[in-house]
Amino acid sequence: MAVHSKRYFRLNELEKQFGILPDDIRYHVEAKKLHFSFLLPSSHVLIGKTTPKGFVGYGSGYYEGLITVSPSISLSLFQKESVKCDAMFLRQATNITRWQTDYPFTMPKPNKLMRDWNAQDLDVAQQQLLTAKPYPKEVASGYAQLADTMDMLISMGDHKKDVTNPFSKVVNKQGALAFDYKPFEFLLSDACLLREDLARLNLIGSDTASKPQATRLSTQTEGNSAKPNRSTNQISDLIKNLIGLYPTKSAAALWKILQEKFEDNDEIDPSSILDEVGDSELYWTDNRGQEKRLAYKTFRNKVSEYK
Repeated sequence: MAVHSKRYFRLNELEKQFGILPDDIRYHVEAKKLHFSFLLPSSHVLIGKTTPKGFVGYGSGYYEGLITVSPSISLSLFQKESVKCDAMFLRQATNITRWQTDYPFTMPKPNKLMRDWNAQDLDVAQQQLLTAKPYPKEVASGYAQLADTMDMLISMGDHKKDVTNPFSKVVNKQGALAFDYKPFEFLLSDACLLREDLARLNLIGSDTASKPQATRLSTQTEGNSAKPNRSTNQISDLIKNLIGLYPTKSAAALWKILQEKFEDNDEIDPSSILDEVGDSELYWTDNRGQEKRLAYKTFRNKVSEYK
């Protein structure tokens, strides 16, 4: 495969072919501008959106393809060389198969796994930046197992009527079921960086002709134009993503959220394009490494257009 047609690169490839050292990569990871990606084998997953109040499920299915982990997980890989992860971004949403939208559990919502379940058709879900979690099993909770053991011991005693089961009260309050799942494990040796992520930081030249159609972080709204404005699409994608996270908020409230949270909340700026958000304008870096400015008035108009 020719170098120019590659969708992603391993760390050793970047040093050999482009002179990009691991310390350069770490700098951008620490600055939350670059996230590691991995090739995920076919896996049963829950798919939805991670909001500030918790995960909202859209459906479940099987996914095989590129995923991207958060900056904190990426940084941990430099320190541990192996991390476990229970949430990740899907970079090839068109690879989702066997889509199911019915809520698949008996445990009521909200629970420790999700805040809510908002079933969506697959073609609608694929227009968004999606989060995936390992598909769990419902099992007897630890307290339920203790309660059963205690009941058995009580039944064997001589004073059954005088003994109460302290674990039963907890089970009555919290329920008898819990979610059990195996987190995904990723190794630094398997980590890769996507061409479009590197090009966005001007670390390598862009090669948009080789970019697969299923890319969702920056090209999901490019349409059919022969020469789409990719810079405009990047900021438009960010605004649409923000509206998806806070659908009832006004433009002013959304702007305030950007000001206060974009540096600490990966869901708000998943492509890490924002540099600064002021009172009347924001600054961001496009996929060619060029700084751009967006006035609040333009932002407000775009919010009205996309809602």
